Amino acid sequence: KLFMPAVIIALVLLLGAGGTVAASQNDLPGDALYGVKLAAERVQAGFTVGAEAKLKNAENRAERRLEEIEKLSEREETLDADARESVAAAFARFVGHVAEVRARLAKLHEDKPEVAARAGAGLLTALERHKETLARLEMKLEDLVAARLRAEKAVEEAEGEAEEMQTPSATGARERAEGKINAANQKVREVERHLAELRDAGGDVAAAKAQLALAMQQLQNAR
Repeated sequence: KLFMPAVIIALVLLLGAGGTVAASQNDLPGDALYGVKLAAERVQAGFTVGAEAKLKNAENRAERRLEEIEKLSEREETLDADARESVAAAFARFVGHVAEVRARLAKLHEDKPEVAARAGAGLLTALERHKETLARLEMKLEDLVAARLRAEKAVEEAEGEAEEMQTPSATGARERAEGKINAANQKVREVERHLAELRDAGGDVAAAKAQLALAMQQLQNAR
């Protein structure tokens, strides 16, 4: 009974503030109209119909959060306390979006396994982009390592679930597994080199140690 009034109110607010919503689309965490941008996304998500479309909507919001974090890190050479807080909050939103993606994909798998397999294949492509973005952010946001590691863990878990819904050939599965092991081994070597350089320079190695622990876990998962 409360749904229709809420819908009407949301429509009135969006239509009445159309210019403001449009102006907010390029805002980043911490900008004046960023809250308007998030509110518009929530309304759009509420009006999205269909399980597969809702899944795609959640995927898009997750990708948008990472794009915002990367743009903010490029705009600000050194993040002040407010900017770091905004980035940490954006990482938390990203993790929340990925959790929604996983839940919607699991529900879709229960109802329509074939549709879920197709959606999962598309999700795997998106998750690869997320991993590339997070890798680029690794050296830019060393002081936000905990928030970034949570995001990387969310991506790894979602990737594992999406892969389980695929029905690959034995050869294809082996090739993908070997590719994951090689990539994880390379990641371990890169982090070990970075850690050694920090130790030689007398730098703070706490973040690098956390990155090494994650890389070792990813290698174990791949194996």
